[in-house]
Amino acid sequence: MGSLLAHELAHSLVARRNGLEVEGITLWLLGGVSRLQGEVPDPGAEVRIAGVGPLVSLLLGGAFLLVAWLLHASGVQGVVVAALAWLGGINVLLAVFNVIPAAPLDGGRLLRAVLWRISGDKVKAAAWSARSGQLFGWALVVVATYLVLARREYNWLWFALLGWFLISAATTESQQAVLQSRLRTVAVRQIMTANPVTVPASATVAQFLDDYLPRYRRSAFPVVADGQTVGLVTVHQISQVPAGERGQTRCATPPARCLRSPAPPRTSRSPTCCRVSTPARRAGRSCSLTAIWPGSCPRQI
Repeated sequence: MGSLLAHELAHSLVARRNGLEVEGITLWLLGGVSRLQGEVPDPGAEVRIAGVGPLVSLLLGGAFLLVAWLLHASGVQGVVVAALAWLGGINVLLAVFNVIPAAPLDGGRLLRAVLWRISGDKVKAAAWSARSGQLFGWALVVVATYLVLARREYNWLWFALLGWFLISAATTESQQAVLQSRLRTVAVRQIMTANPVTVPASATVAQFLDDYLPRYRRSAFPVVADGQTVGLVTVHQISQVPAGERGQTRCATPPARCLRSPAPPRTSRSPTCCRVSTPARRAGRSCSLTAIWPGSCPRQI
């Protein structure tokens, strides 16, 4: 677990140095994952972020093997030397497996960076990387299934499970790449509601439920104060307010019971020039609602 954590920490630290946010690290049955938020700025950053994990695992493996060899050479025997040698081998194996050019492995990220650099198209590079991941996953499942059924080598069940996970993850990445490819030619004005129904910041939750929700079948409403959009109130947020507090709680209540999602800072960019944000997974939640403020890029809520 310590070796896996070092591998993922390396990814996270380099990702932060390249402008991405790190939401956390998850270690689980089939390895670990660093939850990163943001877009990789260029192929070089992709190479640095993806490559540092296997590099750390390789260095750890070499260090463990070197210590095990030195102890063995000095006459030390037993469990300690065997454990160090095992850790060294596992880390080297982890590094080698992760550089296989198949998404979502680190090697798949490296492949995506190379294809991105060659073609100049990040979306197409992501699609090809995802396809390689699907191909490798299916190959692993087929080989493992054959060895289990034909030769009764049941230790290959683990590889069948791993292959199935790779297929699932690569398929998800492929679907996201296809969605991005289709949406990048769509202007924001084609899908946005130009003049949405707004809710005054002074309105209470009770007023919102009585006057707005029954009349306007929407899932979200911009919150307006002094002619400016200050946030977004959603039906889900409203449902979290206890019934006894709805007459006193306002749609722009301070953070103690905040019903609104704050609007992003204004920029000089026009809504028509911004790309459409695609559904994403952030902090374990599905985000698919996009809000547009004048002079700002799309923001997912």
